[in-house]
Amino acid sequence: IEELMESEVRITCKDLRRVRFQLPSRDHRKGFLDVCRPFCFCKVPESFAFSCRITEKGWKIFDVMRDYSRLGMLACERFRILKQSEKYEICPTYPKAIVVPASLSDKEVSSSCAFRSRKRIPVAVWMHPKNGAILARCAQPLVGLRNTRCKEDEKLVSGLMLRVNLDSPADTSDSNSTGSEIEETEYNSSSPDSDSSEVDGVTQFVTDVWSTFNNWNNGGNSNTISRESSLHSNDGKNDSARPAVDPASENERSTGLGDSTTSKIRLEEEFFYIVDARSQMATMGNRALGKGTENPANYTGARLLYMCIDNIHSVRGAFSKLVEIAQPSFNGDFERSLADCGWLYQVRNILVSSVKIVRHVDQHEKSVLTHCSDGWDRTAQMVSMAELLLDPWYRTRSGFAELVEKEWCGFGHKFRDRYGHGVDALSDHEFSPVFTLWIDCVWQVTRQFPTAFEFNERFLTALVDSVYSGRYGTFLANSEKERENFKVQDLTESIWPTLLIGKHFLNTRYQRVNRTLYPSCQSKNIKLWESFYFRFDPTMA
Repeated sequence: IEELMESEVRITCKDLRRVRFQLPSRDHRKGFLDVCRPFCFCKVPESFAFSCRITEKGWKIFDVMRDYSRLGMLACERFRILKQSEKYEICPTYPKAIVVPASLSDKEVSSSCAFRSRKRIPVAVWMHPKNGAILARCAQPLVGLRNTRCKEDEKLVSGLMLRVNLDSPADTSDSNSTGSEIEETEYNSSSPDSDSSEVDGVTQFVTDVWSTFNNWNNGGNSNTISRESSLHSNDGKNDSARPAVDPASENERSTGLGDSTTSKIRLEEEFFYIVDARSQMATMGNRALGKGTENPANYTGARLLYMCIDNIHSVRGAFSKLVEIAQPSFNGDFERSLADCGWLYQVRNILVSSVKIVRHVDQHEKSVLTHCSDGWDRTAQMVSMAELLLDPWYRTRSGFAELVEKEWCGFGHKFRDRYGHGVDALSDHEFSPVFTLWIDCVWQVTRQFPTAFEFNERFLTALVDSVYSGRYGTFLANSEKERENFKVQDLTESIWPTLLIGKHFLNTRYQRVNRTLYPSCQSKNIKLWESFYFRFDPTMA
């Protein structure tokens, strides 16, 4: 809410609209603001979702145990379901039921929690139905400058990342895969990244950290460090132009294997990937703060990849610039302003990173462990997009609902903070439309594969609007534990019955595609979602 002149008020809405009110006098303006502010910035228990008439709650639509059973994870002897207590003592921002290795005791899992940021330990979330590769997620380890180790965490990662042997095993050698060959490269610091609590205030330590980081690498096996940097170097010009073909020439840069302690296992079957959404420079800043990333020498068979996805502050800045471009009054150089805002650049970064994860899991048949800093923003973007491309079930309306509930709501994406429920969000440092950015990525894929999804873009638009509206309780809290504290399921309605029943949300051209999708990530194929961002602009034809 902005006060303009003496009797004018402008309200910037979270859906990109701006409304201007011209009031008779300053006193009228004061009265108008006194009425508006409690409704605009009400606390979660005071939002409309808690006072509207509930027709059908719809909270029983999603069951994480049913999804894990469908994936074959409950029948796998290597895994077990760990159920947290009512107090969520293992990890307050995780769901109650998580998948951990059966070989670890509850005490060992708890010890691993102390080694991960926000106690967000590595857990399995998806398993490939044919090759048994695992997709897992977590938060950054607390290694610090002293390269701290945790044996329980190393055991936990090893228990998750070993491939599951299924009835129809496939050849696991990368040399026969259809993806791009893996090249060795030196680290290139041309694309630094910084997170909110990462690099700020530690600039003076960068030189020392860099020296320590090099010493750390040399002390272990420096050939296990790798970096995905083609996003910033070749602009994807070698990608396949056909959406159905893997964009293998994103010029993935990585290096050799980590140290091996098991000589009986074939080298090709031994390694897995740790995918860090940040840049290597960002992890250096985190190490100065007692955090950082894994030392591959401590995790048998680990390969470490950096994806260089922008942090929440870059997303917020890009979105703010996009809001200006989307206004009907904007009369500048549209193409240049769109390029300068960086929104489509960030969309492409997420898609490229997700496609790389998909290729490693599906073609190279390797397990992948993903994380960023705390594991609830960029990690959610990468993991959920990878699962959407890998699993045709998630491309149905019900499956997509399960995907969002599992990877976003269940694993603690901070919807309340990121969308400013109860605060002046546009000025709050926690505000960042991370979920909106991911939905934009989903739309990009639906545009390239128009018959592969059961839902249409009306479905996606309504889903994003429900995050802002306060009409439903689905996206009002930061975690499952917080939703229980607010009694969301008892007092509010879920968005999913509305989206799953409405026939106008159906894609009439839908034909189930039982294969992995590889969207083109070339810049020329990343488009602005005009029907969403410009839907309130009367000047757009």
